[in-house]
Amino acid sequence: MAEIVVIGSFMMDLVTRCTRAPKDGETLIGESFIRNAGGKGANQAAAIARLEKSVSFIGMVGEDDFGKEAKQILASTGVDVQQLFMTDKAATGVGCVWVEEEGNNRIIVVPGANHIFDSNHFETIKATLDNAKLLVLQLEMDYDLTFEIIEYAKKINLPVLLNPAPAYPLLDKTLFNLSFLTPNESELASLTNLPVDTTEDVVFAATTLIEKGVKNVIVTLGEKGALWLNENLEVFQSPAHSVAAVDTVAAGDSFNGALAYGITEGWEISEILTLANQVGALTVTKIGAIQSLPTMAELETFRNKC
Repeated sequence: MAEIVVIGSFMMDLVTRCTRAPKDGETLIGESFIRNAGGKGANQAAAIARLEKSVSFIGMVGEDDFGKEAKQILASTGVDVQQLFMTDKAATGVGCVWVEEEGNNRIIVVPGANHIFDSNHFETIKATLDNAKLLVLQLEMDYDLTFEIIEYAKKINLPVLLNPAPAYPLLDKTLFNLSFLTPNESELASLTNLPVDTTEDVVFAATTLIEKGVKNVIVTLGEKGALWLNENLEVFQSPAHSVAAVDTVAAGDSFNGALAYGITEGWEISEILTLANQVGALTVTKIGAIQSLPTMAELETFRNKC
Protein backbone atom coordinates (compact mmCIF):
# COMPACT_ATOMS: atom_id res chain seq x y z
CA MET A 1 0.00 0.00 0.00
CA ALA A 2 1.10 3.58 -0.63
CA GLU A 3 2.76 5.58 2.15
CA ILE A 4 0.93 8.76 1.15
CA VAL A 5 -2.72 9.07 0.11
CA VAL A 6 -3.88 12.17 -1.73
CA ILE A 7 -7.62 12.73 -1.96
CA GLY A 8 -8.57 15.59 -4.21
CA SER A 9 -9.39 17.05 -7.55
CA PHE A 10 -8.38 16.35 -11.08
CA MET A 11 -8.81 19.21 -13.53
CA MET A 12 -8.05 19.49 -17.18
CA ASP A 13 -6.47 22.92 -17.38
CA LEU A 14 -7.35 24.94 -20.49
CA VAL A 15 -4.53 27.46 -20.58
CA THR A 16 -4.35 30.69 -22.55
CA ARG A 17 -1.09 32.65 -22.50
CA CYS A 18 -1.50 36.41 -22.89
CA THR A 19 0.45 39.61 -22.32
CA ARG A 20 -2.06 40.61 -19.64
CA ALA A 21 -5.54 39.72 -18.43
CA PRO A 22 -8.42 41.49 -20.20
CA LYS A 23 -10.24 44.35 -18.50
CA ASP A 24 -14.01 44.42 -18.06
CA GLY A 25 -15.68 44.13 -21.47
CA GLU A 26 -12.35 43.91 -23.28
CA THR A 27 -11.33 41.27 -25.83
CA LEU A 28 -7.65 40.46 -26.30
CA ILE A 29 -5.77 38.23 -28.72
CA GLY A 30 -4.00 35.45 -26.85
CA GLU A 31 -0.49 34.28 -27.64
CA SER A 32 -1.13 30.53 -27.36
CA PHE A 33 -3.50 27.87 -26.04
CA ILE A 34 -2.61 24.51 -24.52
CA ARG A 35 -4.38 21.79 -22.57
CA ASN A 36 -2.71 20.52 -19.38
CA ALA A 37 -3.64 17.84 -16.88
CA GLY A 38 -3.86 19.38 -13.42
CA GLY A 39 -6.05 20.00 -10.39
CA LYS A 40 -4.60 20.52 -6.92
CA GLY A 41 -5.00 16.92 -5.78
CA ALA A 42 -3.65 15.41 -8.98
CA ASN A 43 -0.73 17.84 -9.07
CA GLN A 44 0.22 17.06 -5.49
CA ALA A 45 0.02 13.31 -6.05
CA ALA A 46 2.13 13.57 -9.21
CA ALA A 47 4.68 15.78 -7.41
CA ILE A 48 5.08 13.09 -4.75
CA ALA A 49 5.40 10.33 -7.34
CA ARG A 50 8.02 12.30 -9.28
CA LEU A 51 10.08 12.32 -6.07
CA GLU A 52 9.88 8.51 -6.12
CA LYS A 53 7.59 8.11 -3.11
CA SER A 54 4.65 5.67 -3.20
CA VAL A 55 1.36 7.57 -3.45
CA SER A 56 -2.29 6.74 -4.13
CA PHE A 57 -4.69 9.28 -5.62
CA ILE A 58 -8.39 9.10 -4.78
CA GLY A 59 -10.88 11.22 -6.68
CA MET A 60 -13.43 11.26 -9.48
CA VAL A 61 -13.44 12.16 -13.17
CA GLY A 62 -16.09 11.99 -15.86
CA GLU A 63 -16.58 9.11 -18.27
CA ASP A 64 -15.17 11.25 -21.07
CA ASP A 65 -11.94 11.76 -22.96
CA PHE A 66 -10.52 14.04 -20.28
CA GLY A 67 -11.26 11.41 -17.63
CA LYS A 68 -9.55 8.65 -19.56
CA GLU A 69 -6.57 10.91 -20.14
CA ALA A 70 -6.43 11.68 -16.42
CA LYS A 71 -5.88 8.05 -15.52
CA GLN A 72 -3.25 7.58 -18.20
CA ILE A 73 -1.27 10.69 -17.26
CA LEU A 74 -1.26 10.06 -13.52
CA ALA A 75 -0.37 6.40 -13.93
CA SER A 76 2.52 7.36 -16.19
CA THR A 77 4.03 9.48 -13.38
CA GLY A 78 3.89 6.54 -10.97
CA VAL A 79 0.68 7.42 -9.11
CA ASP A 80 -1.60 4.54 -8.03
CA VAL A 81 -4.96 5.35 -9.68
CA GLN A 82 -6.97 2.29 -8.65
CA GLN A 83 -9.36 4.57 -6.74
CA LEU A 84 -9.65 7.32 -9.30
CA PHE A 85 -13.33 6.69 -10.00
CA MET A 86 -15.33 7.59 -13.11
CA THR A 87 -18.92 8.86 -13.32
CA ASP A 88 -21.46 9.49 -16.06
CA LYS A 89 -23.25 12.10 -13.92
CA ALA A 90 -20.83 14.96 -14.62
CA ALA A 91 -17.96 15.90 -16.89
CA THR A 92 -14.35 15.87 -15.78
CA GLY A 93 -13.48 19.09 -13.96
CA VAL A 94 -11.81 21.88 -15.91
CA GLY A 95 -9.72 24.88 -14.95
CA CYS A 96 -9.69 27.91 -17.22
CA VAL A 97 -6.27 29.51 -16.77
CA TRP A 98 -4.82 32.80 -17.99
CA VAL A 99 -1.05 33.02 -17.77
CA GLU A 100 0.28 36.55 -18.14
CA GLU A 101 3.59 37.55 -19.70
CA GLU A 102 5.49 37.71 -16.39
CA GLY A 103 4.23 34.25 -15.36
CA ASN A 104 1.41 35.24 -13.00
CA ASN A 105 -1.85 33.34 -13.41
CA ARG A 106 -5.60 33.71 -12.88
CA ILE A 107 -7.80 30.63 -12.68
CA ILE A 108 -11.53 29.84 -12.86
CA VAL A 109 -12.47 26.31 -11.80
CA VAL A 110 -15.51 24.29 -12.94
CA PRO A 111 -15.45 21.30 -10.52
CA GLY A 112 -17.64 18.88 -12.51
CA ALA A 113 -17.09 15.29 -11.37
CA ASN A 114 -14.96 16.42 -8.44
CA HIS A 115 -18.13 17.48 -6.61
CA ILE A 116 -19.94 14.24 -7.45
CA PHE A 117 -17.41 12.43 -5.27
CA ASP A 118 -19.11 12.87 -1.89
CA SER A 119 -19.80 11.21 1.47
CA ASN A 120 -21.59 8.32 -0.24
CA HIS A 121 -18.18 7.10 -1.42
CA PHE A 122 -16.49 7.27 1.97
CA GLU A 123 -16.79 3.59 2.89
CA THR A 124 -15.04 2.55 -0.33
CA ILE A 125 -11.81 4.38 0.54
CA LYS A 126 -11.35 3.60 4.25
CA ALA A 127 -9.05 0.61 3.70
CA THR A 128 -6.62 2.75 1.72
CA LEU A 129 -6.46 5.28 4.56
CA ASP A 130 -5.94 2.61 7.21
CA ASN A 131 -2.54 1.69 5.79
CA ALA A 132 -1.15 5.15 4.99
CA LYS A 133 1.45 7.26 6.81
CA LEU A 134 0.12 10.65 5.68
CA LEU A 135 -3.11 11.96 4.15
CA VAL A 136 -3.00 15.01 1.88
CA LEU A 137 -6.17 17.03 1.20
CA GLN A 138 -7.26 20.30 -0.43
CA LEU A 139 -10.61 22.10 -0.70
CA GLU A 140 -11.59 21.56 -4.34
CA MET A 141 -13.90 18.63 -3.51
CA ASP A 142 -17.16 18.17 -1.58
CA TYR A 143 -16.64 19.92 1.76
CA ASP A 144 -18.72 17.48 3.82
CA LEU A 145 -16.69 14.54 2.52
CA THR A 146 -13.41 16.36 3.16
CA PHE A 147 -14.32 17.15 6.77
CA GLU A 148 -15.65 13.61 7.35
CA ILE A 149 -12.36 12.19 6.09
CA ILE A 150 -10.40 14.49 8.43
CA GLU A 151 -12.42 13.27 11.42
CA TYR A 152 -11.87 9.64 10.44
CA ALA A 153 -8.13 10.21 9.99
CA LYS A 154 -7.96 11.58 13.53
CA LYS A 155 -9.65 8.44 14.86
CA ILE A 156 -7.05 6.17 13.23
CA ASN A 157 -4.13 8.47 14.13
CA LEU A 158 -3.39 9.28 10.50
CA PRO A 159 -1.64 12.67 10.18
CA VAL A 160 -3.45 15.08 7.84
CA LEU A 161 -1.85 17.75 5.66
CA LEU A 162 -4.55 20.16 4.48
CA ASN A 163 -3.81 22.69 1.76
CA PRO A 164 -6.74 25.11 2.33
CA ALA A 165 -7.21 26.08 -1.30
CA PRO A 166 -9.46 27.50 -2.52
CA ALA A 167 -9.93 29.39 0.76
CA TYR A 168 -12.96 28.26 2.77
CA PRO A 169 -13.93 28.86 6.43
CA LEU A 170 -12.71 26.03 8.68
CA LEU A 171 -14.44 25.14 11.94
CA ASP A 172 -12.36 24.92 15.10
CA LYS A 173 -13.07 21.19 15.34
CA THR A 174 -11.53 20.73 11.88
CA LEU A 175 -8.47 22.81 12.73
CA PHE A 176 -7.99 20.75 15.91
CA ASN A 177 -7.64 17.59 13.80
CA LEU A 178 -4.92 18.89 11.47
CA SER A 179 -1.26 17.98 11.74
CA PHE A 180 -0.21 20.32 8.92
CA LEU A 181 -2.02 23.32 7.43
CA THR A 182 -0.41 24.94 4.38
CA PRO A 183 -2.04 28.25 3.37
CA ASN A 184 -0.52 30.91 1.18
CA GLU A 185 -0.66 34.50 2.41
CA SER A 186 -4.13 35.28 1.04
CA GLU A 187 -5.55 32.01 2.39
CA LEU A 188 -4.02 32.70 5.80
CA ALA A 189 -5.66 36.13 5.82
CA SER A 190 -9.00 34.59 4.83
CA LEU A 191 -8.80 31.88 7.52
CA THR A 192 -7.92 34.28 10.32
CA ASN A 193 -9.38 37.64 9.24
CA LEU A 194 -6.02 39.14 10.12
CA PRO A 195 -3.47 41.18 8.12
CA VAL A 196 -0.45 39.36 6.66
CA ASP A 197 1.55 42.32 5.37
CA THR A 198 4.72 41.61 7.36
CA THR A 199 6.52 38.54 8.68
CA GLU A 200 5.33 39.49 12.16
CA ASP A 201 1.74 39.60 10.87
CA VAL A 202 2.13 36.15 9.31
CA VAL A 203 3.54 34.67 12.52
CA PHE A 204 0.75 36.21 14.59
CA ALA A 205 -1.97 34.95 12.24
CA ALA A 206 -0.41 31.48 12.15
CA THR A 207 -0.21 31.49 15.95
CA THR A 208 -3.98 31.91 16.19
CA LEU A 209 -4.36 28.68 14.20
CA ILE A 210 -1.88 26.85 16.43
CA GLU A 211 -3.93 28.01 19.43
CA LYS A 212 -6.97 26.32 17.85
CA GLY A 213 -5.15 22.99 17.68
CA VAL A 214 -3.28 22.87 14.38
CA LYS A 215 0.08 21.20 15.03
CA ASN A 216 2.06 22.92 12.25
CA VAL A 217 1.25 25.90 10.02
CA ILE A 218 3.39 26.24 6.89
CA VAL A 219 2.82 29.47 4.94
CA THR A 220 4.04 29.96 1.38
CA LEU A 221 5.22 33.53 0.84
CA GLY A 222 5.88 33.63 -2.91
CA GLU A 223 9.15 35.40 -3.67
CA LYS A 224 9.88 35.56 0.08
CA GLY A 225 10.03 31.78 0.43
CA ALA A 226 8.14 29.98 3.19
CA LEU A 227 7.58 30.07 6.94
CA TRP A 228 6.86 27.15 9.30
CA LEU A 229 5.38 27.62 12.78
CA ASN A 230 5.19 24.48 14.92
CA GLU A 231 3.06 23.75 17.99
CA ASN A 232 5.87 24.97 20.26
CA LEU A 233 5.63 28.34 18.46
CA GLU A 234 9.09 27.90 16.97
CA VAL A 235 9.51 29.76 13.68
CA PHE A 236 11.47 28.34 10.76
CA GLN A 237 12.02 30.25 7.51
CA SER A 238 13.50 29.30 4.17
CA PRO A 239 14.18 31.83 1.39
CA ALA A 240 12.94 31.39 -2.15
CA HIS A 241 15.35 30.53 -4.95
CA SER A 242 15.92 33.06 -7.72
CA VAL A 243 14.81 31.48 -11.00
CA ALA A 244 13.33 32.67 -14.29
CA ALA A 245 9.63 31.97 -13.73
CA VAL A 246 7.56 31.17 -16.81
CA ASP A 247 4.44 29.59 -15.25
CA THR A 248 3.41 29.51 -11.56
CA VAL A 249 0.31 27.30 -12.00
CA ALA A 250 1.53 24.25 -10.06
CA ALA A 251 4.09 25.91 -7.77
CA GLY A 252 2.01 25.62 -4.60
CA ASP A 253 1.03 22.05 -5.38
CA SER A 254 4.61 20.94 -5.96
CA PHE A 255 5.59 22.66 -2.71
CA ASN A 256 2.94 20.65 -0.86
CA GLY A 257 4.01 17.44 -2.54
CA ALA A 258 7.59 18.02 -1.44
CA LEU A 259 6.41 18.74 2.11
CA ALA A 260 4.60 15.40 2.14
CA TYR A 261 7.75 13.67 0.89
CA GLY A 262 9.97 15.22 3.56
CA ILE A 263 7.48 14.63 6.36
CA THR A 264 7.16 10.91 5.60
CA GLU A 265 10.93 10.63 5.27
CA GLY A 266 11.23 11.94 8.83
CA TRP A 267 13.39 14.93 7.90
CA GLU A 268 14.02 17.96 10.10
CA ILE A 269 11.80 20.99 9.50
CA SER A 270 14.61 23.07 7.99
CA GLU A 271 15.44 20.29 5.53
CA ILE A 272 11.81 19.88 4.51
CA LEU A 273 11.35 23.61 3.92
CA THR A 274 14.51 23.78 1.83
CA LEU A 275 13.38 20.84 -0.30
CA ALA A 276 9.89 22.26 -0.79
CA ASN A 277 11.25 25.64 -1.90
CA GLN A 278 13.63 23.95 -4.34
CA VAL A 279 10.85 21.84 -5.85
CA GLY A 280 8.58 24.89 -6.11
CA ALA A 281 11.34 26.90 -7.78
CA LEU A 282 12.01 24.19 -10.36
CA THR A 283 8.31 23.89 -11.13
CA VAL A 284 7.89 27.52 -12.19
CA THR A 285 10.69 27.24 -14.76
CA LYS A 286 8.47 25.04 -16.96
CA ILE A 287 5.11 25.55 -18.63
CA GLY A 288 2.20 23.43 -17.48
CA ALA A 289 0.91 21.68 -14.39
CA ILE A 290 1.76 17.98 -14.04
CA GLN A 291 4.33 18.14 -16.84
CA SER A 292 6.16 20.96 -15.01
CA LEU A 293 6.77 18.90 -11.85
CA PRO A 294 10.44 18.00 -11.36
CA THR A 295 11.76 14.46 -11.21
CA MET A 296 14.17 13.37 -8.50
CA ALA A 297 17.02 13.47 -11.04
CA GLU A 298 16.19 17.07 -12.00
CA LEU A 299 15.96 18.00 -8.34
CA GLU A 300 19.36 16.51 -7.55
CA THR A 301 20.95 18.47 -10.40
CA PHE A 302 19.35 21.68 -9.12
CA ARG A 303 20.37 20.98 -5.50
CA ASN A 304 23.97 20.49 -6.56
CA LYS A 305 23.97 23.97 -8.10
CA CYS A 306 22.50 25.66 -5.02
